Amino acid sequence: MSNEAGAELKAAAKKAEFRSLTESFRRMSIWERGHFANSFRLNPVTEIDISTESLRLKRRYGEDRSYAWSDIEDSFFIKKRAHKAYGAGTGGTFTKRELHIVTRDETYKIDVSANFPDFKHTRKMLMALKKYLFIFDR
Repeated sequence: MSNEAGAELKAAAKKAEFRSLTESFRRMSIWERGHFANSFRLNPVTEIDISTESLRLKRRYGEDRSYAWSDIEDSFFIKKRAHKAYGAGTGGTFTKRELHIVTRDETYKIDVSANFPDFKHTRKMLMALKKYLFIFDR
């Protein structure tokens, strides 16, 4: 086996190991979420990868951003009472809960409400984030 082939095998093994240590969460489509999103975003976070070394946030448009845990300046929840109509003659009031992740570049806002959250498996995602971040309520 040549040195190049050996290096490629090692790189592939390292990539596979990284994937096994990474938890990935993707934003649900409008059909999976229900009616509409609670928070309108022109360029929402569509995928979150959580690993032991970093947090990777992928937006619909633009480049992926990866942050070491030490590069995240703040993280907190904001809760608000919200009203949402589900169609003609229906509506309800619920607590809208947004997770804000503040970095040196920008602030990412992710809806983690019980009703119509942005991501599948929101509880599992929050538990994974809480391993590395202290998230408090504001």
